[in-house]
Amino acid sequence: MQKEFGIKQNDRIIVISPNCFEYLYLFAAAQKIGFCLVPLNYRLTKNEISKLVNETDAKLILHHSDYANLLGDYGYKYDLSLFFSKLVTSYPTCDYSPVNIDENDPIFILFTSGSSGYPKGVKYTHKIMFWNSINTQTSLIINNETNTIICMPPFHTGGWNVLLTPVLHVGGTVIIMEKFDATKILEDIEFYKCQVFMGVPTMLQMMRNEVYFERLNLASLNYIIVGGEAIPVSLIEDYHQKGVPIRQGYGMTEVGPNLTSLHENQALNKIGSIGKPNMYVEIRIVNEKLEDAKKGESGELWLNGPVVTPGYFNKNAVDDKAFNQDGWFRTGDIVQMDTNGFLYIIDRIKNMYISGVENVYPAEVERILKSHPDIHEVIITRVPDKKWGEVGYAFIVSSQRDISKIQSYCKENLSKYKVPKFIKFYDSLPKTETGKIDRKFLQATAIKSINKNITL
Repeated sequence: MQKEFGIKQNDRIIVISPNCFEYLYLFAAAQKIGFCLVPLNYRLTKNEISKLVNETDAKLILHHSDYANLLGDYGYKYDLSLFFSKLVTSYPTCDYSPVNIDENDPIFILFTSGSSGYPKGVKYTHKIMFWNSINTQTSLIINNETNTIICMPPFHTGGWNVLLTPVLHVGGTVIIMEKFDATKILEDIEFYKCQVFMGVPTMLQMMRNEVYFERLNLASLNYIIVGGEAIPVSLIEDYHQKGVPIRQGYGMTEVGPNLTSLHENQALNKIGSIGKPNMYVEIRIVNEKLEDAKKGESGELWLNGPVVTPGYFNKNAVDDKAFNQDGWFRTGDIVQMDTNGFLYIIDRIKNMYISGVENVYPAEVERILKSHPDIHEVIITRVPDKKWGEVGYAFIVSSQRDISKIQSYCKENLSKYKVPKFIKFYDSLPKTETGKIDRKFLQATAIKSINKNITL
């Protein structure tokens, strides 16, 4: 790559492809040559891709053949498979000039989903990758005998840094799956006797719904790691009955991502908790006065340590409101800590709304609704209201579709002002490319319905 394409240290290489071995070859080369990988979301539009290509000023663009139509007429784009075939043919032996890589050099630029606006490219450095790996090894059972299946998309930090890079770091085995396939994953877990697997709740629900679920032997799993959003209690119980513990945690693209962990033995008696911070993660819970909150009080979660990004690509970290000059990263998540040190996510600051004079955190309402035995998925959004300013609009997947009974359940467990004024039942809720419920789309849908004064 150095000879044929002139790739040098700190150059950026864009990749638009699902999981494949070529991705791992590029990752290995990046650690030797010092270039930076920029995985882009292949579910974006051509216009969105073009903006990110221009922003990153990449030296090279590599793409899977299925996604050539997402790219304009760039003179430096190549089909990923043909690119490697040419390298192998032209340079059958490994010959490169090693460089001294600074720990603060980025090995990835990982773009956030952009749910609150234009995507930001997070600089994920060699230092973060190393310390995230150490954190993962100290909180999980990860060693050179570990094998796992990787199916999270490579444009997401979960695809690289929850399990892939930590397992490779200790010499374990990774089975690469191009895309998520519930049936194939269950079969492969049994066949390869995987000890650990990571997925989001939607993936686990799809696996649970497979007809093969009951008869497959998943006893090799020490646990399944779940992240991205809260997992329904009923789904935890289904996996526990199968003999597969659920281990929940918290992470984000800008930090870690493996930041907290809830031991699998506490999955049911600490429902809703994200556990405790991993070893090399410092936390603060900060109130509106920028003072440390007391235990039991809500506040914004701030993070510090060697796993915090130095900033966003082409942006000054000091100028970004998420960063504090003392090195703390402001997550935008409202949390509480109980008397035993367990953390609970209350909600995103941006999701909070004010009904009357009271703050309402949708995630709190969602947790209550998810505890209903008939409710499988739920998202609460806010809509304008003439009397109260804002009220809740609930999108629910449930076998119980009596609105009055659902609202009665809420009233039994929540203050009156937290009870959603509107409820709409769905067969399934729309998802983002990473399997999370698409809150942004549902928020727009709710607003549209209210503005038009129609029932969805």
